[in-house]
Parts: sequence; C-alpha cells; structure tokens
Amino acid sequence: MLNVQKLSFNSDRLQRKGLFDNEPVEYFPVSDTLYKSAETGLVSLSRTTDPLAGAVVHSNMATLKPVSAMVVYGQLVIMALWGGFIASSLLFFPVWLVRRLRGKITPGAAIRIRLWPLLAGVSILVVVGLFMLGISDPFKQLGEPTAISMGIMISTLTFALFALIGLNCSWRERKTNMNRVAYWHSTAATVLHVILALYFLSFGIIGLMTWA
Repeated sequence: MLNVQKLSFNSDRLQRKGLFDNEPVEYFPVSDTLYKSAETGLVSLSRTTDPLAGAVVHSNMATLKPVSAMVVYGQLVIMALWGGFIASSLLFFPVWLVRRLRGKITPGAAIRIRLWPLLAGVSILVVVGLFMLGISDPFKQLGEPTAISMGIMISTLTFALFALIGLNCSWRERKTNMNRVAYWHSTAATVLHVILALYFLSFGIIGLMTWA
C-alpha cells in the first residue's frame, strides 16, 4: 500500500518523514548501512539491495524503495478522486432513489448504471468499518476467522465483483438513452473502482484473509 516516506540528511543525521507527519524521525549512522534511532538508541533502519526491488530501506516492519514524485502524487490524486466519487455516489443515491419512486427515472439501464458503483463504494466503506471494529482487539477479531475478519474478506471480494460488473454495464449501456451526466459520473466512478481493485489485488487485499 501507499506509504510515502522522505529520507534526507541533515548534518550527520538521517531524517525520515512521512508525507503527512509534522516532525521527522531522526537516525544516527552506525555503519555504511545501519542507523540507530535518535529516540531509542536502537538500530532500527538499514539500507540494502534487494535482488528483485533493487535499493531498499528497511524501517521497522516497512520496506521502502525509491519512487518518482510523479508516481507518488499520481497515486494521491487517484485516491482523492476515488474518495470523491464514493462520497458523491452516496450523496446522489437518495436523489435518484426518490426520482425513481416518483417515476422520473425508468427502471433498467438507468438504475443499473448508478447501482454498481454505489455498491462497490459501500463495500469499501464496510471494509473500513470492519477494520475499525476489529482493530480494538486485532488478535482476537482479525487474527482468526470471525464475523469481522470474514466480513472483510467477503467485502473486498464484493468490491472487485461490483467494480467489474459496473464496468461491463457501462460498456453495454454506452449507447442507451439516459441522463448522460449520470452515465459519465457512474462510468468514471466504475473505472476508478476497477483501477483500485487491480491495485489492491497486486497487494493481496482482494479476498484478504487477515488470519492467514
């Protein structure tokens, strides 16, 4: 997952600062490849060369590798857009539901095109909500099959499934007569869902079994 850290030297100290951190974490060099924390005095950062990833830095449980600023900010833009489309899909839901009940929107394609990105967004919110519930007792709730951990696994799968169904729906209904603003909003949301589903899949998050 996205874990942006900036490494820089300030005099004889190595500083590590997260993108949204207020203060950097400082390290003193112990050797050419090892650094100890200025706070604890323990060696907690090292740099090495991975045979697959190339030059990397190990910091606690994280493994960091160099990436370009374009990649970093590109991912942040995509995540921001994705969050915006999830929020807007939820906000538009009561509007088009009322319009449907009043007969202003005909059943069929005009409903389906709105429904699938909405369900994908709801699946992600369920995942976030379940993680927030499980993190209070992670070993019990997430470290073994429970209602919460199983719910996380199922919700990640339904997210990917709804994203793919939505993409198929957008393609099939591209020439159907409907509100074009609603069509392009739903299609853009669906495309972002698919992009993020593929991104999550590359990290093993789709179908995530937290207890495995």
